[in-house]
Formats: sequence, structure tokens, C-alpha cells
Amino acid sequence: MNMRAAPAAWRMAAIAHLPAEELSTPGWRRYGPMGRSGHGLRHRRSPAEAGRMLLAGDGASPDARAAFACFLCAAESDDAEGHAMLGHCLENGRGTEKDLPAAAGHYRRAATLGHAGAMNSLGRCHEAGIGMAPNRLLARAWYRRSAKAGDFHGAYNYATMIAAEGCIAGALHWFGRALLGAPEPDRGDMVTALSSHKIIALRALAAHAR
Repeated sequence: MNMRAAPAAWRMAAIAHLPAEELSTPGWRRYGPMGRSGHGLRHRRSPAEAGRMLLAGDGASPDARAAFACFLCAAESDDAEGHAMLGHCLENGRGTEKDLPAAAGHYRRAATLGHAGAMNSLGRCHEAGIGMAPNRLLARAWYRRSAKAGDFHGAYNYATMIAAEGCIAGALHWFGRALLGAPEPDRGDMVTALSSHKIIALRALAAHAR
């Protein structure tokens, strides 16, 4: 996909476009696009941070189009989070049209820059053939890198793959790491899935985690 850059004026507006009356929550007042730092100095949030808040509706009405412009602005500076979130938007059609090959490309760039979550997303693309031909070996390699970088999704997915290969000790280790790092409700979903696993040791892990 030939990404057409948003006009500079639009990118700037997307980063700090919210009117004062919408900046109602403590998070936006203190850390918003033109909020105050802990030292009382005015500062602008990074484009990727602002984009995440706009996408989630954190402190204001959700605006996926403005969020996408923020992520594009961040990616233009080769920001890992910007590339990762562009991948998410392009994969799911949030604020833009779906473009799976472009999504995979941004995940790859973010992963190359060291983004642990994007490593997991790239592994998922390789495993499921999202924007590319399926490749289980590459999926396994990226899940492993994501797990070692501390992403709980990556740890869970890597553990799932090696459990299927018969590496039970390794799977127990990485499932355990995933459960330690996962917030709710992700942790509960993992425990539920492991509770019905065909491998007894993994069902025991789930019972202990409960």
C-alpha cells in the first residue's frame, strides 16, 4: 500500500485537536496533548500516545480517523509504537480501509525496532497468513522473540506452539510467564483455555493459577 501522508495541518490537529471542554478527565488534564508534566512544564504528548488515547476514547469521544493520523505521523518518524498501531488500524480497518499486506509490513518494521507486541502480531500474521503466505516456522520464531522480550501474548502463543510439538517443560515455563504478565480479563481467558487442555500438566497449571 502506498501510504498517503496526511497534510501537515491535519496531523497537527489530530495530535492536539480536542477542545478544552472535552478535556474532562484527570488523565487528559494532566497528560493531554497540551497538558502539564510533573515538573509543571507545558509539553505535547507524542503522536503515538495521543493516537492511543483517541482510539480508546480515553478522556474524550473516540476518533479512529484522528488516531490513525497520529499513528501515521509517529511512523513517519520511524517510531516503533506508531508502526505497531498503524498495523493494528490497517488490519482491523480502524480509521482507514483494511490493508492486510500493509498491516503486516508495519508490524514487521515495529518488530525490527524492538516492539515486543508487534513481534507477536507479526508471528500471528505468519501463523494465520494475514497479508502473507502462512509460515509456521517464522511464526514460532517471532512468538519466541516476543516472549523473550516480555509480551504476555507472545509468551502464550509461543507456549501453545511448543506444547503442540511436545515440549511440555518449555510450555509450562512460558505459560507460567504469560499468566504472570497478563492483566484481567486476558489472564482469566488463558486459565479457562488451559483448564480444558489435553495435556494434564497444563490443566494442573491452570488449576494452580485459579
